[in-house]
Amino acid sequence: MSENISPETQALSIVVVGRFNPAIFHPLWFSNFNIFSQTDVNEAKDTFNVVHRDIANFQIDWCHFNVTENRFMVLTRMDAYFERLRDLVVQSFDHLHHTPVKALGINPEADFNLRTDEKWHNFGHRFAPKDDWKAITDNPGLQELIIKDETKKGDYEGYSLIKLRPSEKLNYGLFINLNEHFELGEFDPQNGTKKLLEVLNSQFLPTLEKWKKIHNHLTSLV
Repeated sequence: MSENISPETQALSIVVVGRFNPAIFHPLWFSNFNIFSQTDVNEAKDTFNVVHRDIANFQIDWCHFNVTENRFMVLTRMDAYFERLRDLVVQSFDHLHHTPVKALGINPEADFNLRTDEKWHNFGHRFAPKDDWKAITDNPGLQELIIKDETKKGDYEGYSLIKLRPSEKLNYGLFINLNEHFELGEFDPQNGTKKLLEVLNSQFLPTLEKWKKIHNHLTSLV
């Protein structure tokens, strides 16, 4: 078993499933509630794509936004901003108390450099042994592996999806993604987004600790 391999690139997305009005999610809306600074608003204007009733899509220096009628997604590729991304979502939905939400995903991902062709192939051989495939294929190789772990998340139903595949960014790279999925149950107008905020506040850091344990374990097997 080798030493853990540090990530070469990292990203984190937070996805909320529900019913949304994308037109609300304009950079100026975030500024009105002091979620965005004036610098953030100016950056959003410089990279502005679109905000109308069907979709909101724009980015600031450290974060990308994409909101449709049934999906709210924010993403950062800067690990120093992971907790700030959580805070942004909490602050946003604290002001959208009556927005119907039904599920949440906290999704970290990273690319790891295995450095050599031998280690890169050995990883694939370990998780997808080729002998059973050679009778029906000429040159089998691992393209993607997804493991689902059905488990309760504290007081909430949910599951974990762990995805492995060759990196699209590194020559001898491995991409690992965790989708930590929380079911929030039927929407209760009286409690609004309370469940969503509870999960984000109580489960965000444990999810990042779980993510670290997962990628440390998997990369140590190379």
